[in-house]
This record gives sequence, structure tokens and C-alpha cells, in this order.
Amino acid sequence: MAAIDKLYGSFEQWEELRDWLMDNYPSFLAHMYPKPDTSMISPNSLQIANFSVREDGVLLLTCLLEWVIDGLVEQYGLRAKFSKVVDK
Repeated sequence: MAAIDKLYGSFEQWEELRDWLMDNYPSFLAHMYPKPDTSMISPNSLQIANFSVREDGVLLLTCLLEWVIDGLVEQYGLRAKFSKVVDK
């Protein structure tokens, strides 16, 4: 199964993820899009990265950035699965 979508966000989120990856998974930086020209995009519609399914899984389990986790949970349709675990 291939990655099904890109990770989107703001320029600030791009910087935040870049910094977190530099400290934790520097090899994942290869899957981030280049530093954006913020004058050419609307807020929160910036393509930040396109990780593989394997990398998405690593991020889902280890990333401390809530917006990244929320995006991956939404992307893979895991909301119902996570809510069942939380509700128990």
C-alpha cells in the first residue's frame, strides 16, 4: 500500500516538523517539500511532506506534534479505531 495523501499545513508547521525531524529522524527530511515561498500560498494549504506508509507509521507512533498525528489519523481513517480504545 502506498501513501495515500500528502501532509498539509502552515509555514510554521513546516518549520516545526522540519526541526522535529532533524532531531529525531533526519532521513525523513528527504520527503519534505522544499522551503515554501509563503507569498504564493494560502494559510494551511501548504504541501509539507509526502511520506511513505512505513514513515507514516513511525510518525504515528513516535511524533510529538499533535497536528501531525491528527492528520495521519484522519488520512488513514483511524478516528473510529482510536476512539474505541480511548472510550474503554
